Amino acid sequence: MSTEKQKKQNLTEQDPFSGSAEQNDKALKLIEVLRDIDHVNAAIIIPPKIDVKAPVYYGTSHDILSIGTGFIEGTALPFGRKGEHAFIAGHRGTYYVKTFVDVGKLEFRDRFSLLLGGNILFVYEVNEIKIIRPWEFDAFSNHPEKSLLTLFTCDPIPTFENRLLITGELISIEKINPDSDLDELTLIK
Repeated sequence: MSTEKQKKQNLTEQDPFSGSAEQNDKALKLIEVLRDIDHVNAAIIIPPKIDVKAPVYYGTSHDILSIGTGFIEGTALPFGRKGEHAFIAGHRGTYYVKTFVDVGKLEFRDRFSLLLGGNILFVYEVNEIKIIRPWEFDAFSNHPEKSLLTLFTCDPIPTFENRLLITGELISIEKINPDSDLDELTLIK
């Protein structure tokens, strides 16, 4: 196998939309655990400009992405620390789920939020938008002075041959009332 072909194969294996049977088994077990607890308050991604409020699970198997979005396995989880780079994957347009169908409408300086534990709101401002091939995905890219979160999905609709990455830099962390109505959070659209 040529070096270039091997590189593409190895990097494609990191692509969250090409999950292995082992990943799918792990994800199914996690979904069963999450169904037994109040997982709705675990994490919710909120890009207000496109009117999305989607649950975030851990993993990117077919089963997880058919009910919400997922942190890409092996990447950082968001804790608001400099140098971390978390990734959340979601489907853009399939017959069963369209969580990130309008994510391509986000532009530089737009904001999106991640609600953790029902009372901590991480607010991010879009600072990078790029389209890559699946084998170009680098799950370990980061910036030592920034806390980043990237929304990751397929592009373009309907071919899905590329990946759209919309990265936001953390601009604030706010404690909110756990009983807050998500529609009333004061986010700038």
